[in-house]
Amino acid sequence: MNNNNTISPRIRRDEACLILGCSKTHLYDLHNRRLLLRRTEGKRFTYWIRSEVEAFALGQNPYEGTNEASAS
Repeated sequence: MNNNNTISPRIRRDEACLILGCSKTHLYDLHNRRLLLRRTEGKRFTYWIRSEVEAFALGQNPYEGTNEASAS
């Protein structure tokens, strides 16, 4: 969370696992199957988009109508 008490749109692995109720192995499997994409910034910072994780947790396709999931 940021200092000004706003919720960041980017979340790390542990928070994504909490939202989904899954293990980190399953989270990475979802990424490998292109069901839930992770992003990287630099070489070491890996994150997920909060709204995409929350949509996926609700059974929705967070990429419906976009080309993001099909991009390499």
